[in-house]
Amino acid sequence: MADYFEDMGHEPTGAEGPNDFAKHYKRLQVLAIMNGIDMEIEVPEASKRAIAALPEHVIVEADIKQELECAVCKQPAEIDEKYKVLPCKHEFHEECVLLWLKKVNNHIYVHI
Repeated sequence: MADYFEDMGHEPTGAEGPNDFAKHYKRLQVLAIMNGIDMEIEVPEASKRAIAALPEHVIVEADIKQELECAVCKQPAEIDEKYKVLPCKHEFHEECVLLWLKKVNNHIYVHI
C-alpha cells in the first residue's frame, strides 16, 4: 500500500504532545462514524503512488458486448482503450479517474 505521508512530504515529529490534537481528533471522528453518528469528515486525496498502482484493464470485444462504460464520463468503452479499475471494481478511463480524483471534494458526508 502506498504511504500517503511519504508522498505528501510529511515528516513525523517523533514526539507526542499538544500538537498531536489533530491526529487524535481524526481518530475520534472515525470512532464516532463507526458507532453510527452521521457527520462530515475531511478525506485526504489519493496518493500519487496509489493512483499509479491501480490495475489497468484493456477493453476487448467482450467488454463492448456487455456495454461497459466509463463511470465518470458515461461514454461507452471502445476496443483497446485503457481503463483504471478501483478497488470497488468500477472502471474508468484513466484520464477521467485522474481528473475526478483531483477534483473530488475533500469532504464527504458519511451515512451509516
